[in-house]
Amino acid sequence: MTATDWVEGGISIDEAAVFAKELAVVGIDLLDVTSGVLLQDVQARPPAREGVHIEFADTLKKASGLPVAPVGQIADMSLAGEVVASGQADAVLMGRALLRDPYLVLYHRRDDPSSWPNQYYRAL
Repeated sequence: MTATDWVEGGISIDEAAVFAKELAVVGIDLLDVTSGVLLQDVQARPPAREGVHIEFADTLKKASGLPVAPVGQIADMSLAGEVVASGQADAVLMGRALLRDPYLVLYHRRDDPSSWPNQYYRAL
């Protein structure tokens, strides 16, 4: 769900919190939290900073009681782990980071050769 569309007079985090509460009532299991890019206006885009949706996810989690997963601009496995460990989110969705590098998770598990496909052992 969109936490804000980044335009004056548009969707605010407060409005998103009300919507999140309603989604909890109808049985939604998890909120995939994002923002912006609803309008073609180039000004209506999220700031280019890692983890931009984490605070929104935390706010919507507190408002709705639903599990949340921020998405977008999270490509650092350490940050993803910290966000979940801190309770700000219940999961982190890393679509584009994994599209750019399908082996991202494996690189962070170099010390665990059993996590790599057998064909890749020589690469370790």
